[in-house]
Amino acid sequence: MAKDKLTPKKVDQFLAKIKPHPVVAVVDDDQASVDLLHRTLHDEGYEIRTFKRAEDLIAKLGEIQPDAVITEIVLSGMSGLSALEDLRPANPEEILPVLILTHKNDPRSKVLAFRRGAFDYVTKPFDAEEVAARIRSLVRAKLVQDVLRASSLSDPLTTLYNRRFLVSWLDREIARVKRYALPFSCLAVDIDGFDDINEKCGENFGDFVLKKFAGLMTENTRQSDIVGRFEDDEFMIFLPGTSREQATVVAHRLRKTAAEKGFQQGRQKTTPSFSIGIAGCNPSEPVPPAAAFLERAQEALGKAKAIGTGETAVLGMD
Repeated sequence: MAKDKLTPKKVDQFLAKIKPHPVVAVVDDDQASVDLLHRTLHDEGYEIRTFKRAEDLIAKLGEIQPDAVITEIVLSGMSGLSALEDLRPANPEEILPVLILTHKNDPRSKVLAFRRGAFDYVTKPFDAEEVAARIRSLVRAKLVQDVLRASSLSDPLTTLYNRRFLVSWLDREIARVKRYALPFSCLAVDIDGFDDINEKCGENFGDFVLKKFAGLMTENTRQSDIVGRFEDDEFMIFLPGTSREQATVVAHRLRKTAAEKGFQQGRQKTTPSFSIGIAGCNPSEPVPPAAAFLERAQEALGKAKAIGTGETAVLGMD
């Protein structure tokens, strides 16, 4: 039993497969310290990004997406302590570990650093190997948190976003749609006769169909679109900046692609039809709350299924 214990080394091996070269940002105008850190951390397999000013890192934060930050307190412009506020992720479920590496050895600076969100504090002169070990621990915590967060927001079978994420994302998007008077549409998609597929071909083949269908939707939507599994064989596709008319074009493209492909596993094969309910609002129309938007999409899906298999129904927000 003991040899199966999940040790830090095993965690590191697992995380290395997910992100082989974690990104560490170093903010310091002391070139000797930067060079030493760069050599040591690079040898440990990290990708290093260096900055002389905290403002420069903050401006590039979204682009480089660091897994840990090392910063001096005393910098030209914004201090390392002041930067801690801007380095804190807006999403409380995310973390960005910051290690303070500084000449300042007074208790007040340490207290302020930890109060403002620093994860660790090391004074100069420093041992590079020790700092590398501390960074390894911080990066491990960050990546484990990322994995846990992703697993809580994705459907384990299809790897699409799950219902929890869809509802959370839609809340934020509806606020943006209202603020900027943008078009927005949602496709509620349901595989016709999926219970029959499970009964006749078995649940393993049913799972195969769900995974292939998830891939079909992902491949035929934009990167900015949000595709998720809402429940069982019902999926949601959120289309930002898309009118109801444009959403109908997306629905027709999905049908055409599915009809051409079909799904086959061994001797079992199916070309599933699916019903689609489209709900959307154009810029001149009122925007309902997220819950009402989802209800409208499912109402449209119900109307489509009432007509027959392979049908589409479109509803506005009036």
